[in-house]
Amino acid sequence: TAISIFNNEYQLVFANAHYYSLLNLSESMIPIGTRLQDLLVLLATRGEIYGANADDAIAKQIDMITSGEVNEYRRTRPNGTRLKIVISPLPCGGFIKTHSDITSDTEMKAKLEAANRQLLLERSRREACEMELHRASRALD
Repeated sequence: TAISIFNNEYQLVFANAHYYSLLNLSESMIPIGTRLQDLLVLLATRGEIYGANADDAIAKQIDMITSGEVNEYRRTRPNGTRLKIVISPLPCGGFIKTHSDITSDTEMKAKLEAANRQLLLERSRREACEMELHRASRALD
């Protein structure tokens, strides 16, 4: 899990290596002390934050982060990676944000749903064949 922690002034105070790796960031791009607003602007310019316009999308992100409530959402990165993101407020202000790569979970769920649809289709076909056989058998009697 990728982890970042921001203090009550919304400055980055910690990010683990997985955070930088998962989001294709470097410590020199987003060093400790980076303001949340600056990080969000960078992510918006890379297409990581969606919305009608970048300013509105950033404002929505900040509202979610500063709400004081735990927020969880999922998004797809431009490279196709699916992320589950959880924002948890800290009692002293600030927040912890975790990013989990759920790409394989999402792909597996899609495959299972496709397989289930195929099974239902096969069952319908089999039931239709059984009904046809039953009718043919009755016609022969």
